[in-house]
Amino acid sequence: GSFRLTGYFLRRLQSCLVNLHPCSLLYISVRLSYIGACANALGIPLIDSRDTNGQRHFFSESPFKVMASKGMKAGFRFLHPDKSNACCADHPISFHYIEPHEIYFLDYLVHGTRSLFTE
Repeated sequence: GSFRLTGYFLRRLQSCLVNLHPCSLLYISVRLSYIGACANALGIPLIDSRDTNGQRHFFSESPFKVMASKGMKAGFRFLHPDKSNACCADHPISFHYIEPHEIYFLDYLVHGTRSLFTE
């Protein structure tokens, strides 16, 4: 899972980290779960980031793993487990665990290549 962090959330999270009371009994060992649980304890709602078709914008794997598997085989469906988990939104926003050479290759694909069919 991924989080888009707003200024409000970061200020509230900072107060949580200074005063661990609101988040003390929550999932400390897994940082994303901890941030989500802490947000919940602070009363900050978590909003599903999928597009209108239920497709993901944030991916927990590198884009090459997503392409090699022909989509996300499984995923984190905390908020709306009844919605589609199919891959992929037309406009992905970010990928986790991407290697530096993958970033350079993606940059080349996006900005350095040209279609054979362009005029």
